[in-house]
Amino acid sequence: MLAYLDCQYPDVYLPICGSDSKDYFNYDQLLCIASKHPERNLTVQYMYPCVCHGILDTDKESPVCTSDKHTFPSRAAFKCIKAFARDSKAIINSEGVCEGEKVDECWAEELPSTLWRPLCGTDDLTYNSLWHLRCANSINEQDVQMKQEGACPCKVSRYYKPLCASNNVTYPNIEIFECDQHMYNLHDVTILREGNCEWSEDSNCEDRVPQFDESISNGLCGSDGITYLTAQQFKCVRETKQDLKLLHDGPCKESELPDDITPEQACDIEAKFPVLAPVCGSNNITYMSIYTLRCMTPNITGLIVQHKGECNSKSDICREANMTATLDLPYVCASDGNTYINLFAFWCIKLSIPELQVSHFDECV
Repeated sequence: MLAYLDCQYPDVYLPICGSDSKDYFNYDQLLCIASKHPERNLTVQYMYPCVCHGILDTDKESPVCTSDKHTFPSRAAFKCIKAFARDSKAIINSEGVCEGEKVDECWAEELPSTLWRPLCGTDDLTYNSLWHLRCANSINEQDVQMKQEGACPCKVSRYYKPLCASNNVTYPNIEIFECDQHMYNLHDVTILREGNCEWSEDSNCEDRVPQFDESISNGLCGSDGITYLTAQQFKCVRETKQDLKLLHDGPCKESELPDDITPEQACDIEAKFPVLAPVCGSNNITYMSIYTLRCMTPNITGLIVQHKGECNSKSDICREANMTATLDLPYVCASDGNTYINLFAFWCIKLSIPELQVSHFDECV
């Protein structure tokens, strides 16, 4: 154990940045100091050293040579690495690359995941940052470029053969399960059996999706501004939120959302109750619902709803079908006798087959 300002904390070096823009040895040290000195209003600003903030947002170079003959792309990159290396004695010797060396394009490989800025490459693989992409290019002698920010959407089949996993989630097929493992690093999750996972009366309200009420096409709008996917979800929540009222069938309108709803709350609602009520954003991208769009507003300046419904683009709606494939949404049995994993997948096919109709919301028998 180590001690500082009357605080004892484990000798485990996991530096974090406090709200006072100072680094702390680990979370335990910051938490102890915050509790003993409340006048500081000390909280966690970043789960990594302050100097590392934004370090992976760019791959621009202004190289420096260190005393151990290592060329870093910038002073900031060196300071970030040194902040994690508790016993490092290295210093910057000079500007520019070390003699006979070149910039180490793999310098960021050991940085923790809290710093990653995922992006999708032109090879349709997800990289942890621009520098991780440059490192891969250097090692593999390739010239992959960034296609878009964020992870690449998985390319999965839409056939329906449900599997129950150890995290009590039902996956429509093995490809979607493997995609979820890759996207969310769920490598400790395994398949338990074929078929749907069952929910019990002890299940969380948001997990009560398999018992889908076929009389509801697009959910139920509650007086709290949340669109509930099933009648079971709505009744479950009303047991603890007794003032909750049913406004109408179908998704809540934008005007029915609370005025003070934050992007964080919208993300939470979207995760727990992922209803399909597409809206077209001002960036001409189709979002699964108004909650999905509100969730994205911190990342896209000025994002607002352009109109209800999809953005009338086949590529948009089919892309959303892939991106929502891992969500626990109701299956659609169509008039062609095929089961589609969600309404986006159904609409993607319907653009090519206009006469296709929804038979009911469940798998086809």
